[in-house]
Amino acid sequence: MGEEIRFGVQVISELNSQLLKPAAVKVTFRRKNVQRFRVRHFGRFIEQEITQPSNQQVSIWIPAGDSPDIRVLVKTLGYRTMTAMGIPESVHAEIMEKITSKSNGYCTWILVEIEMVRTGSDFFRPLDPAEGEGGGFGEGRKMIPATKSSIEGLERLAFEDDDSRDTTCAVCMETLDVGVEAIRLPCFHLYHRDCIVKWLQ
Repeated sequence: MGEEIRFGVQVISELNSQLLKPAAVKVTFRRKNVQRFRVRHFGRFIEQEITQPSNQQVSIWIPAGDSPDIRVLVKTLGYRTMTAMGIPESVHAEIMEKITSKSNGYCTWILVEIEMVRTGSDFFRPLDPAEGEGGGFGEGRKMIPATKSSIEGLERLAFEDDDSRDTTCAVCMETLDVGVEAIRLPCFHLYHRDCIVKWLQ
């Protein structure tokens, strides 16, 4: 398992008037989790990424200005916000440098989008027809069990009733009860923990 961090900093809005400068700038930090995995398909591996819906967003106001005291305050606010969001310290300085360069002007709102890219073991790995036990297409095809690390890396959550998503486990076809431990695959489908683990093994 590995993790890569990608980020972008962009100005969302700025003052039209060049006569006034804002006293403070709104900075919105938005974290997204990205799952990267490889699928074996007809003799080659295809790398895919699935971005989970953004569920972590924090906005702060930082004072505008370029005095030493303001720079220290802005850094402190930014570092503490990113630490609370679980953003590794290794990228704090680079992100804050980008924010500072964007805020030295007439902008009033800056958006920082941070992607935490998690790389796991190979996920579903169906054998090619030629590698199966039979000779024709689809004959003797079988699935290689998912690795223990890929199963352990799946997202686990306590199921909450939500009309916007399917509440049926696709393995046993029974309704997921509120509070039960569920597993969400990169495709965002939910399953009973025992059902999907047994199926993947």
